[in-house]
Amino acid sequence: MANVALARAAGDKRAGISMRDNGIQFESGYFGDKGRAFTLGNAVLHGPGSRPGDLNNRYDGAPTAATTAEHESGHTYQYQNPTFVPGYLLHLVHEALTGTPNPYEREADDFSEWKHRQKGGG
Repeated sequence: MANVALARAAGDKRAGISMRDNGIQFESGYFGDKGRAFTLGNAVLHGPGSRPGDLNNRYDGAPTAATTAEHESGHTYQYQNPTFVPGYLLHLVHEALTGTPNPYEREADDFSEWKHRQKGGG
């Protein structure tokens, strides 16, 4: 909440908090990567300028109509598996060493596209 409060104090009128897509969205926070989001459990922390309804960039670079909130929603479900955090961290190291894409990110991308279609999106 402090991240959103700092963003509001700095003049970002888009900063706020909402509930959607299986999580609480801390929108357009002051800290973090510009235009990116990070999920921790059921909390989605958006960096500067990032909003839940923004179009997501697929991990593999392919086009998508799914939103950032729909992608991060996939991670909220992954967090329900007790092996998710260690598995994700191991895949980050593996990706850094070999260039092999992180399967958890691909899974969240695929989930977000499925969820977008279920909502009636393209």
